[in-house]
Amino acid sequence: MTIRANYTYSHTIDNATAELFSTFLNPRRPEDAFNLGADRGNSALDVRHKFAIAWTYALPAAHADSGWMKALLNGYELNGAYVAQTGQPISILSPYDANDNFDIAGDRAILNPAGIGRTATDVNAVCNAGPGGAVTIVSPDSNGAWSGCGTGDDTNVVGYVALDPTARYVSAQVGAKSSVGRNSFYSPGFGILNLAVFKNTHFTESSYLQLRVEMYNALNHPNYTVAGGLSVFSTLTGTNALADPAYNLATSANPDFLNPKVFSGGSRNLQLVAKIIF
Repeated sequence: MTIRANYTYSHTIDNATAELFSTFLNPRRPEDAFNLGADRGNSALDVRHKFAIAWTYALPAAHADSGWMKALLNGYELNGAYVAQTGQPISILSPYDANDNFDIAGDRAILNPAGIGRTATDVNAVCNAGPGGAVTIVSPDSNGAWSGCGTGDDTNVVGYVALDPTARYVSAQVGAKSSVGRNSFYSPGFGILNLAVFKNTHFTESSYLQLRVEMYNALNHPNYTVAGGLSVFSTLTGTNALADPAYNLATSANPDFLNPKVFSGGSRNLQLVAKIIF
């Protein structure tokens, strides 16, 4: 029997990762190009904890008088591997151009420390009709403009109020200052078990027939994670997140917000292999 196991603790920090827009989960440009330090945080490549174990067990030889029985009862191997790791850091983004630089690629949401759970909310505008004018709370119109403020733009908008004060993440509208840190939320981690049974039937000392039954995700356990390629050798790339950019978009009307089940949980794969080695 051969067993190999390892555990890795690491922490990767940077101020940019996905400049080539490989994922919706991480800002691909700084929120403030004149303050790159504000984007310093967990790297999209950060895997805080990872554990892996792999084993091979050659079953003891069975004794039999018949050559056919020896061939049938011998040559078996049991192989397996298990890997578990923490999730991928992501940024909670606002769907609006908060810093008004005509680019929403990196604009993050506002954190409500008193908020509950993984919830998000939009905002209404606080409007002032000018000197001596009344202050009113206005909802956006069908085009997303604050026409109720007396203009079709945000000229009279002096602030915002959350629609749901119990939400943890609040959309940052134009002029609002984001307070959610870059890559400060972690998606679910995953654990996966792969198993295989080998049968080696020797013709000579160096040539033999190998039959294999291989099971990937042997327990058929869904891993709702953004990690791509759930195998022993996978790394966190976040490419699956391109399929659903709403996952980390903080807005009231987003049913997919921080819902890991928008990603494929994966399923068991069975593979039969026959190989002649000589």
